Amino acid sequence: MAVPIVRRWRLWVGMSLLHYSLMVLALAVAIAAAGNIDDEPVPPSAAARLCESAAAVLMSPGRQIWQVVQPPGRHLPDLLEHLAFVGNSALWGAAFAGIVAFFGRRPDHHRPSRAA
Repeated sequence: MAVPIVRRWRLWVGMSLLHYSLMVLALAVAIAAAGNIDDEPVPPSAAARLCESAAAVLMSPGRQIWQVVQPPGRHLPDLLEHLAFVGNSALWGAAFAGIVAFFGRRPDHHRPSRAA
């Protein structure tokens, strides 16, 4: 039996929000761990490097697409940048929801029979 469309939609939105939250958190920690610009440079901690790496992964493929679309030497409006940020999370959410829906299906032969 197929997963109802409403459940898939909720799963997609939920996974997109989870991705968006993780991406913003990783970016915030990476930026906060960078410290003040005026201070002497210190090597980043392991947690800061981990958050930078996580943010780089979570921002893909949106960041690569944004770099191709944005003309060199120009800055596009912030609204477009934010829409790309949200669109990236929607793409990841759709992928996560598809994986969960695919592995969440169970073939009928695994269900116990009700015949008595």
